[in-house]
Amino acid sequence: MKRRLIEIALAMPFVIASAICAPISVGAQERQSEVRYIPPPNLAIELIPNTTAKTVTATAPFSLTGTIKPLVGSPRDLKVFFESSQNLAVTPASASLPNLDSGKPAVFDLQVSPALGKADEGGTFVRLRVIYNPDFAALASFVADTKLYPNQIERIRLQKIIRRNTREKAKQTDAARFFVP
Repeated sequence: MKRRLIEIALAMPFVIASAICAPISVGAQERQSEVRYIPPPNLAIELIPNTTAKTVTATAPFSLTGTIKPLVGSPRDLKVFFESSQNLAVTPASASLPNLDSGKPAVFDLQVSPALGKADEGGTFVRLRVIYNPDFAALASFVADTKLYPNQIERIRLQKIIRRNTREKAKQTDAARFFVP
């Protein structure tokens, strides 16, 4: 699939380390601790109610503030979609940004109102979804930091993923949901 999600599904910039003890033979030998790095996240996405009311409900209109903050470099060609379960309607439906400068968040005011549909299996929600081109040069530079990524084998593995995604001009998709009671 040409337009697949980047293997760099960036969740957290931390090292995931887990000790896995598994019997390998009758002698029940233990494996060494395994270290697996995940790349740094590109974006921080947040949806916050824009109200002084104690609670937000799906039966009355409300507003949300959506924020997209770049964490590594300056992502480009951002397509932003504001989606919801069928029992809500969100305005605006989408937005586009040519780039997102490092340290400068994009902020969106969303108006949400009840709609005629039913809640999805997952409940009632508003989703902010972003499809974009990551700043691969900034990601490569970040991953090259031996203090953050001291394990050379894992660092090289991440660098190969970034190079492949750069060649393929892979897009990244990140999203956040706000669940309404």
